[in-house]
Amino acid sequence: MKYIRYTAVDYITRIPVTKAPARNGPDHPAISGLQFRFALESQYPTNVPMFYGTCDDDADTDIPGVLGVLTAEEHASAEVAEMEARDAAAARVVRMQRDALIAATDYLLMPDYPIGAEGLAAVRAYRQALRDVPLQAGFPQAIDWPMSPIITE
Repeated sequence: MKYIRYTAVDYITRIPVTKAPARNGPDHPAISGLQFRFALESQYPTNVPMFYGTCDDDADTDIPGVLGVLTAEEHASAEVAEMEARDAAAARVVRMQRDALIAATDYLLMPDYPIGAEGLAAVRAYRQALRDVPLQAGFPQAIDWPMSPIITE
């Protein structure tokens, strides 16, 4: 099994997108035993998608669209880097959601807001639980969002 990095090719002309747009739709290069493993989705949107996969040992990899043959270590390193980039992007999104939820309760902490001691304690606990979201074991993929103490009717 060979590890390869490749890009899309035009469905009809087989010209790689590194040379010209895939006007007839994108396709994978015609490589014997090609198995897609992952894409560099963290870099989307892009005109030149980057895919990683495997193919048969005897497959011809000197064809348009194949960007390189990799070692197993290079392939694994690229996969780990992509997973870390996706996690970082997901973490940024979750933190923005968390920050918006915290900001939505700012008015409840105003000194003249009639919330009472019990309500104030509940809001403070909720805001602390939101600040603790990045400490959760499943962060950023699995989030157990705290329940808001704000009652809406």
